[in-house]
Amino acid sequence: EKFLNDNNYPYCEDKTNKQMIYGRNRLRMDLIPYIERGYNSKFSDSLIRLSNSASKDYELLNEITKETYDQLSHAVKGRIHIDLAGFNNKSLGLRHRLIRMAIGELQGNTNNIQYAHIEKCVAICKQRETGKRIDLPNNVAIEIAYDEIIIKSKAEVKDFEYNITVGESVFIAEINIELLCFETKKTDI
Repeated sequence: EKFLNDNNYPYCEDKTNKQMIYGRNRLRMDLIPYIERGYNSKFSDSLIRLSNSASKDYELLNEITKETYDQLSHAVKGRIHIDLAGFNNKSLGLRHRLIRMAIGELQGNTNNIQYAHIEKCVAICKQRETGKRIDLPNNVAIEIAYDEIIIKSKAEVKDFEYNITVGESVFIAEINIELLCFETKKTDI
């Protein structure tokens, strides 16, 4: 306000800013002044320094996560594939961030994805059991497939039918799989 007044900038103030009905206002108007009066007169300055430090740490962590994500993952037809062994060799915090980043890339955001969801995802990755799957909010699924983590949308698969010829491969678009059928002779052992 001082800056705006000193520079003759017009401004308006939200009338709810001075009402104690919101938690943010109670923090600003009651708790912070109480802490500054009774415990630390520079508490606001400390919060600003903490915020600046946390912002720089956040930027660094995002950079490390992105570099690791680019090394371990690739997208295939709307799915994110992450190398399972490489993922499991990373620190727990980085694994959490990698899962969150993959979900964000898949659906454009991480809305409704909670810490508990990420913990469950990391846990099944550690188990390394092919076929393990977790369904997440917003129609997202994470599953283990041999040496990969697959993060995908749970799009409903409609019934489909293909003709298969021995010795020829056929791509089954509905489930994103190429199938090659061949004959083998049964031998008695």
